[in-house]
Amino acid sequence: MSTSPDDSRLAVPGYTILILFLTLAILIPLVSYRMAQSLVTPPVTELIDAANPDPNLRSWRSGIWKYTVNLTPRIAGTAETPEIPGALSVTFAQMGTEGEADLPEKSYTIAVDFDADRLRDVIFLDSDGDGCHNLVVWGDRSEPQETHSVVGFDLVQTPETEIPWEVTTFDLSRIPGHLAAGYAGGDLIERQSELLVRRFPVQAEGAPEGTEMSMIWDFRLGYWRKDPRSK
Repeated sequence: MSTSPDDSRLAVPGYTILILFLTLAILIPLVSYRMAQSLVTPPVTELIDAANPDPNLRSWRSGIWKYTVNLTPRIAGTAETPEIPGALSVTFAQMGTEGEADLPEKSYTIAVDFDADRLRDVIFLDSDGDGCHNLVVWGDRSEPQETHSVVGFDLVQTPETEIPWEVTTFDLSRIPGHLAAGYAGGDLIERQSELLVRRFPVQAEGAPEGTEMSMIWDFRLGYWRKDPRSK
């Protein structure tokens, strides 16, 4: 009688591995979608300055947090002077008492290059349920065929540093290659319930008229996923 080990018991058929990967590819977006559905983003109220209605300088209040977005548009270059790129400044200010317009107890600001002529939209989502929003700032250019800029901002705790909080950024402009087929602009970025959704019409040979790609931003991993609700 043979006592040698039977290596066939350790072999895993290739189709089993393929099924596992396909299952994960379907389940992960669905789990992200369901998790986002369980969150409830606190309402945000815009603070209107009637004396200085600057569309590129806007503020909002939600609970103890005040958010300010300030865009300095780019200045086009001339034959004598180079172009000056646009800049975006975002401030998270922690106010002393909820609902009162007093001076902030703590304030955190970050400035980034932002290639835009105007603010198109600012979207608020509380992706981790901590009461402090993520800001998604969508910039626009004067020429509609030019690519717009989309940058997200988040206030995160840094307990092992001298500054207990800092503002971090994440770029939402890039679309993963496998989702970008047929992309030719015409994006729409919006909040749908507790999800951040990006849609664009697909313009590719053989694609039926009205075909659309829909994606959901994965805040945990930091990239766009295909919307599990789309076909």
